[in-house]
Amino acid sequence: MRLIAAALVLLLASAAPAETLKIGISPGPYAEIVEFAGKLAKERDGIDVKVVEFSDYTLPNIALAQGDIVLNNFQHKPYLDNQIKTRGYDLVAIEKSVIVPLGLYSHKIAKLDDLKAGAVVAIPNDPSNGARALLLLQQAGLIKVDAAKGIGVSLADVIDNPKKLKFSEIDAAQLPRSLQDADLSG
Repeated sequence: MRLIAAALVLLLASAAPAETLKIGISPGPYAEIVEFAGKLAKERDGIDVKVVEFSDYTLPNIALAQGDIVLNNFQHKPYLDNQIKTRGYDLVAIEKSVIVPLGLYSHKIAKLDDLKAGAVVAIPNDPSNGARALLLLQQAGLIKVDAAKGIGVSLADVIDNPKKLKFSEIDAAQLPRSLQDADLSG
């Protein structure tokens, strides 16, 4: 984390305005990294960083486009590209950042072999993260998707679902809460 934060400090120093640098993030690892980098930026370069947390994934890009924040750090490049394409934002990625890995989680099963036929699987409802979840489920051997779709895969592209899994698309930020209702969340 220290190496990631150090790289972020260098980025902050090159982009720092005279006033407080407001950075939009989602709670969790992104917030922790930016808060740590903000402390380093303050110590090293005197840059004041204010972390603005958004629990709704759609809001940081809106806030950035409207000038309410000057940077955001919460998304991977396919998500940003999709937001630019579908919402018409005039945003650019200025540097790569950490990508929080996607995993499969459950309160109801201890291993994937225990997943029963007809189980409910919660996945993100946004195209890029939903695709990541479907590709992860394919990698785990639970489904097969149309390979021609690549990272643009959607539920419509599931070509084999031997366990007849039922998918519930929900906001990505709400996936941890879905563990009570779903058999598996990705």
